[in-house]
Amino acid sequence: MPELRLTRQSQGGTDRLFASAPIAALLAHEQMQAAPEIGRAFGHGGLFMRPCADSPALLPGAMMQVMMQLYRCPDGFAGDLRCADDALPIVSASLALVYAQHVLESSLAATQLLGEVARVLAPEGVAIFIVFNPISPVRLRWYNRGLNVMAPAQVARLLAEHGLEVRTIRPLGWCWRAPAACAVDADAVRASRLASSYLLLARQRLHGMTPLRVTGTRVAWSNGVGAR
Repeated sequence: MPELRLTRQSQGGTDRLFASAPIAALLAHEQMQAAPEIGRAFGHGGLFMRPCADSPALLPGAMMQVMMQLYRCPDGFAGDLRCADDALPIVSASLALVYAQHVLESSLAATQLLGEVARVLAPEGVAIFIVFNPISPVRLRWYNRGLNVMAPAQVARLLAEHGLEVRTIRPLGWCWRAPAACAVDADAVRASRLASSYLLLARQRLHGMTPLRVTGTRVAWSNGVGAR
């Protein structure tokens, strides 16, 4: 598949978008809705990737002993580490959880970023991506802001191409604005195809060893002696 790249992007525009009151409220609501999936991931290390420096930094439900945070900056990510999308300075197969909230849309190298997430996940590690729904009415808030918004099915296909097994795809958020009561259980839009966002949960596949079938007497060889 051709590499997905943004040809035009205003980092200042995306920062203002994600720091605005309506979108900041949406980000916090998404995190509350995603808390059950986040809480099912256990391990030593995790990574929280945020869309901008001013976006909500609290991650409800996280059970990691160490949770690193990165946020989008003009040349990649800043925060606990500073790096480009295609070069996370993290040891391979070392993280139990990667929670990436609206960072694919602003990535200059989305396919490489997905590859890096797959690389740093430990066997049975979990990656959770929150992405905007391109057919939601909420798109009027982020349209023409320099974002590259992909359909959930496209994101799932890319995750699978990088060896991750997609376990969950579900809508979350709201259709246009935050409800007066922001209770997670009362948010009927979770089942709506017009919801503002989607959650995709993927797991790093654990490949076990395949036992060899024993089909008779094995042959051992000794130099100069022959088979015995």
